[in-house]
Amino acid sequence: AVVFQTWEGAWSFVRKAGTIILGSSLVLWILLNVPSVTPPDGLTEEQATAYELEHSVAGTMGRGMETVFAPQGFEWRTNVALVGSLSAREVFVSTLAMTTAAKNENSLPDRLRELRRDDGSKVFDGETVAALLVFFVYALQCMSTVAVLRRETNSWKWPALAFGSMFALAYVGSLLAKVVVHALA
Repeated sequence: AVVFQTWEGAWSFVRKAGTIILGSSLVLWILLNVPSVTPPDGLTEEQATAYELEHSVAGTMGRGMETVFAPQGFEWRTNVALVGSLSAREVFVSTLAMTTAAKNENSLPDRLRELRRDDGSKVFDGETVAALLVFFVYALQCMSTVAVLRRETNSWKWPALAFGSMFALAYVGSLLAKVVVHALA
């Protein structure tokens, strides 16, 4: 009976979460493959692919968010992954995999270590990683939780308050984490 109940609970979670994760990843994949501009001439195939990703619908959205998350060190790929993680935190990883893939055959951890900003600095340095981890600790990113709050309270007041306050806490906490790690380095 215990094994059966455990199996049922695990399968139910995989079915529900897997559907959300697969659907979210599919939507993000589509948004990452719908270009907002045509790449300029003279680029190699790898450069053109990277350019198309950055200037896709999702990439444009992520670049637009850079002004908000610049203090934390998040760049467009991280911002697109944060949007994807609103459906389920697990989508963050699959989105990073999609935004860094281009023609790079390395594993995701290797690709993340190799990522560089325009000035040559690492995208995922210690400060930015600390900020990202703290952001994930406090942010209310699961929209199904917000939907349950809405259903249970029969109002948008509490879900909006919970989402907004947890976002503010996550934003300030991640900024403080970056400052502290920078000061310790």
